[in-house]
Amino acid sequence: MNVKFSLPLIAIALALAGCPNREAQREAKIQQSMLQDQVARVTFVTPTIENVNETMEISGAFEALNQVQLGAKIAGRITGISVSDGSPVRAGQVIATIDTSTLQEQVRQAQASVDAALSAKTQAQTQASMSPLQSQAAVRQAEAALKAAKANLDKVRSGPREQEKEAAKQKVNATKSAMNKAKTDLERYKRLYEQDAVSKAEVDAAQLTYDTALSEYQTAVEMLDMALQGSRPEEIAQAEASVHQAEEQLQNAKAATMIDAVRRQQVAQAEAQLREARARLAQANQAILDARIVSPVDGYVSGKPAQVGQVVNIGTPVATVVSLSSVYLEGQISEKDIRNVATGQRCEIKVDAFPTRVFQGTVVAINPVADSLGRLFSARIAVNDPERKLRPGMFARGSLITRTVRDAVMLPVDAILTQDSKKYVFVAQGDTAHKVEVQTGVDEDGKIQVINLSPNEKVILKGKDLLTDGAKIAEDKPQGGN
Repeated sequence: MNVKFSLPLIAIALALAGCPNREAQREAKIQQSMLQDQVARVTFVTPTIENVNETMEISGAFEALNQVQLGAKIAGRITGISVSDGSPVRAGQVIATIDTSTLQEQVRQAQASVDAALSAKTQAQTQASMSPLQSQAAVRQAEAALKAAKANLDKVRSGPREQEKEAAKQKVNATKSAMNKAKTDLERYKRLYEQDAVSKAEVDAAQLTYDTALSEYQTAVEMLDMALQGSRPEEIAQAEASVHQAEEQLQNAKAATMIDAVRRQQVAQAEAQLREARARLAQANQAILDARIVSPVDGYVSGKPAQVGQVVNIGTPVATVVSLSSVYLEGQISEKDIRNVATGQRCEIKVDAFPTRVFQGTVVAINPVADSLGRLFSARIAVNDPERKLRPGMFARGSLITRTVRDAVMLPVDAILTQDSKKYVFVAQGDTAHKVEVQTGVDEDGKIQVINLSPNEKVILKGKDLLTDGAKIAEDKPQGGN
């Protein structure tokens, strides 16, 4: 059979005979029925969806009124005091102000430094973006110049081609014919001039035409001589020098590309200077905020505060504020739990003197240093006690709400089985019980969070202790009068 029984019959009989507890008798009947028909009689519970609080238990004693001494965070002259002895104050209210004229100038200077650093960064980025384009263009231009110089050197070394020589000869012939014709025309104009047949201007024009033709002929002859003789040594040397110069220019252009890395370094440096300038601006702005002395708690001013015109240093007391709460709870927290505690957390407090009351409190401060004896930290908890019933020295226990788990699947603690450090529940699938390993979380008011269980499951509550995986079950419906 699927059901294993660990309780002997004699125990059932004793429970039926001697136990005055109705519930115990009913359990004994269920167990007896299981022995008789091999079907476990059980009751079910359905998981609920709840928002539950994870809490930490603390204890401690109430102590005297919370008193906060407000000191100056910066040095300077007090320019304003908004309270006097006995004045009520609220948390966040400005109690006093310190002169900020010098601080305002520091802010303006810091802002100017930020603007200058931002401009320098923009300029460096622009140069860094343009530098690669310029250097690449210079390399291409130098490469083209070197190519042209080498081509010219090859041309000079090889000398004129036959076609160029022939062209030079034709040029000599053409210019010679033009020169001869111009000479004939000039002689004819001179004879006509002697006969008064033409003017002196016409003779001068013929002379100019002849001179030009003669010059062109002489140039053509020189070019032909050069073509026939080939390049001179000095021309070859000049072409070679041009190649060397172009090679040097190309090397210089390639070397100039290294400045691109320098430009990038300049951008990084400008960014670092901008961050530094912004940090100084933030520091200057914070100093202006620190010139306002603010109460951290609700309360009232105790004693005479500092006066307008008084010069204070860092830490000089300006005013003392006493919390409105009559007392506070100094809760003790272990070293391993202190990391879960933060200001602003809520706490439900119970006091032996008022067993039916639950007081609400809030963590307002945490001592960062543990005591040397028990390694315990203390948390100051402001308590809502408008009736002023709590007194210093009263002992209290508190449930500190460290976090809220929303939509948690909750079961009664009694529905959980623990075996070999693991936790299980039995769920019903038809008339069969199945054992399911679960993970638990937050517990509250007799219930516990089950992390990996569907809220639609039918969980076995009564009768689970005698079940095994796969056991046959039937719901045990209570009968009146039993």
